[in-house]
Amino acid sequence: MRMGVLSNKNIVSRAAWNDRIRYRATSLNAIGTSLVMLGFFLPGIRLWDQYDHSLACSEVMQVSLSYIKS
Repeated sequence: MRMGVLSNKNIVSRAAWNDRIRYRATSLNAIGTSLVMLGFFLPGIRLWDQYDHSLACSEVMQVSLSYIKS
């Protein structure tokens, strides 16, 4: 009877240990994914911010004016 109780505790402690490993892996995965996303989005935002939008706006204005005139 005593042996069954000890083996049951070992199973519970193994399950708890596996859950700790799983939660740690999940949190590290979230941190790693966040860093990768920042690595892709921050340079893209910087490039978009430095893009010369005046050319695109002037083209839009020309097309809009030609549409209005016709």
